Amino acid sequence: MGPSPDEMWEWAEQQAAAVPAWSDERWQRVNAIFGIRIADERHSQPQQEAA
Repeated sequence: MGPSPDEMWEWAEQQAAAVPAWSDERWQRVNAIFGIRIADERHSQPQQEAA
């Protein structure tokens, strides 16, 4: 079997931390992997950009 859901979330969080400004294309790839709408959740939050 593949990785557990916890392992997948841990991987996703690591990817998000490594790439603070993801493109929509990358979000679509993550959505395809997870089969859920992470991008919509993320985009609904206020955008914070590092100064």
